[in-house]
Amino acid sequence: MIKVLTNKLIYKNSDKKYTHTQFPVSIRLKDKVRIFFSKRDNNNRSQPFFIDLDPSNLSRVIYEQKKPILKFGKPGMFDDAGVMPTSIIKYKKLYYMYYIGWTTRKNIPYSNYIGLATSKNCKNFKKYSNIPLFNLSKKEPYYTASLQVIKKGIFYGAYLSCIGWKKINNLYEPIYDVKMSTSKDLINWKRDGRSILKLKKKEGGICPSDFVKINKKYFIFYSYRNAKNFRTSTKDSYKLGLAFTQNFKTWKRFDKLKIITKKNSWNNDMQCYPSVLIEDKTINIFYNGNGFGKSGIGLAQITGIDKL
Repeated sequence: MIKVLTNKLIYKNSDKKYTHTQFPVSIRLKDKVRIFFSKRDNNNRSQPFFIDLDPSNLSRVIYEQKKPILKFGKPGMFDDAGVMPTSIIKYKKLYYMYYIGWTTRKNIPYSNYIGLATSKNCKNFKKYSNIPLFNLSKKEPYYTASLQVIKKGIFYGAYLSCIGWKKINNLYEPIYDVKMSTSKDLINWKRDGRSILKLKKKEGGICPSDFVKINKKYFIFYSYRNAKNFRTSTKDSYKLGLAFTQNFKTWKRFDKLKIITKKNSWNNDMQCYPSVLIEDKTINIFYNGNGFGKSGIGLAQITGIDKL
């Protein structure tokens, strides 16, 4: 039985040039906890920033980065309309930050691609390439995004895979599930096109946002939503879930990660993009609330995952 011990808003954007604080990505550094996220400007373009938290009090912000750490791609490139970090992993002496590159389209609203930036100090990042890591393929002719990585001998990467677009209320909406990839060097990835987390009836999307090991099990934390009305309906909008495995072949979904909310609160309509930090055996989940992060970043502390 999973129980939520703490649930509160810890950060909200105050810069009038931006709106959202979307998709938190947490990492424990020596004397701080760093949270990367994306702010969205008035032209609907996202860029990455970060805040630092006090490890002894994860509700206290001790530093806020005021300038974006990565620039947009040049016009026509895969990330010319947005750069949104979705995961980070340290390997040897480098920090590898995977991000979503956004570009706008004509017949559909946008396309996403997986990009990579690296850093020696987890502060100053440089894009690895001006092309995405994952190309379109016969099995995946649409877009890919949100790569989440964990090491178990080799590297395993769970990612969002668009399986088509559906016209709903005169607007094309993406439909996506979760697939797995593998790598030996965090740069070159192999994909077989097989879904590990499939959509249920009425669902329209599962977005993985963290990949962690707890005891002897491997967990993917994600957001899931219905296909229709997910932007406007509390019932159909993003909610938090997780799936776990011991062998990376069979996965069990658990969609009962319920965050209790108050009426008209910052997260009463939506909870999405969970990032997990395990600190002194406490499982901390940083996540977004209403409006895909427009209402800010929250913190939930939970127990009971080891009983699943």
